[in-house]
Amino acid sequence: NSHSVAGVTVSVTNILPIQNGADRESDNSYRERVFQAIRQRVGLTHENVVAMLRGVPGVKDVYLVNLARGTGTFDVFIIPHKEEQTSQIIADCHSLLNETVQVGSLALAKPPTYRQLDVRIVLTFSQGAGGRRDSVRDSVKTQIISMVSSLAVEDGSGNGTFYLPRIRAISISSDVDVVDASIELRLDGSPLSDKGQINLSVGERIVLRGLSVQ
Repeated sequence: NSHSVAGVTVSVTNILPIQNGADRESDNSYRERVFQAIRQRVGLTHENVVAMLRGVPGVKDVYLVNLARGTGTFDVFIIPHKEEQTSQIIADCHSLLNETVQVGSLALAKPPTYRQLDVRIVLTFSQGAGGRRDSVRDSVKTQIISMVSSLAVEDGSGNGTFYLPRIRAISISSDVDVVDASIELRLDGSPLSDKGQINLSVGERIVLRGLSVQ
């Protein structure tokens, strides 16, 4: 508080004792606090980092790539629940990394590089399929979406590799009355064979851009 009356002294008397204060920190206490903070950072493993970042609000999954930019570095690729929140979630994760990663390590939080997959499937049914065809098509859609959604961010080990025959296998095995399936695929707009596999670079992940089941 302040006043503007010249020559007047204002005093305040506390009726109750001051609470929730703290004594001045001693040098030994300060040294111990710094030591504990450093020890906490040194003991932070990559597994701890992944678990910690998965706890950030809005984060769906986390993939860590060690030695991403050389010795003492690692990158973490963040997959958000909502794509429109990516920038804020990445910023939150990066800030947390700066606070917790051990001294001497360089960590970077970033989104994956998405590869866009378009899938068109034409099912051939036996005469016994009757009126179940639409439900079979819906089942195939659900299975394809679930499969692609579960694909990992490539970390250099081949964990993000996508085997294209899986799409045909899901289509054919979806129902006993499906006798054949014609598959058309495109990756980032370019045609693909439904055989072989898609090999990704580190930090890339396949996502489904379009899906048609007829």
